[in-house]
Amino acid sequence: MALYLNEDQTMLRDTARPFIADAAPVKHMRGLREDATGFSRDLWKQFAEMGFTGIMVPEAHGGMGMGHVEAGIVLEEIGRNLTPSPFLTTAVAAVEALKASGRLSEEWLPKIASGDAIVALAIDDSAKHRPEATAMRAERYAMLDALRDMVVVLSDDSSAGLVELGRGKGSDILEHPLNAVVWLAQALAQEGLAMKPGQLISLGSFSPLLPPKAGLKVRVTYSGLAGAQPVSVQFK
Repeated sequence: MALYLNEDQTMLRDTARPFIADAAPVKHMRGLREDATGFSRDLWKQFAEMGFTGIMVPEAHGGMGMGHVEAGIVLEEIGRNLTPSPFLTTAVAAVEALKASGRLSEEWLPKIASGDAIVALAIDDSAKHRPEATAMRAERYAMLDALRDMVVVLSDDSSAGLVELGRGKGSDILEHPLNAVVWLAQALAQEGLAMKPGQLISLGSFSPLLPPKAGLKVRVTYSGLAGAQPVSVQFK
């Protein structure tokens, strides 16, 4: 399928082509062979001045607000000159990921657009391409592991000593939430009960159903979750 550029895209191509050919010809790549960084930070700042680093960053975050076609035009000129550049991982892949990240997008998209941030995907941890052996993990997944492995204990704190009411692992509620609905329906059926229209369902539970009674005080502890404090609830 033929790709026809509109007027703005043609102008972008006519700007990127001579700029990259002049600032980063093939000899530029040869000069970086022994450079541990693998690319020129000065050239990256020039990319930012040209608007290339923020080509897909929304205008609200300081970018040009363009799309994949425009990014492809710049990439074509980068490839034409064999220019080592973090453009694909930073200005394209990272920007697309950050657009869906809420708070992180507000922090990092302006930095990418200005050329102050360079982002790399955690694909290779060694000199060879072995994605199955990637060791780097984001903090988000470390927290999910901690939530999955924690043990939640519910105890009756009404009397002098704690009486355990139930316990479970975090993985019990981190799996498919409909599992909790099936479990609840089965538990109600064993007691000859059933849900009625308009009633609400809690998708997280670590104990049998407990009818609230005046004076009942329930204490919840989270074993294995760093920094988690016990929570107590008393029914009046």
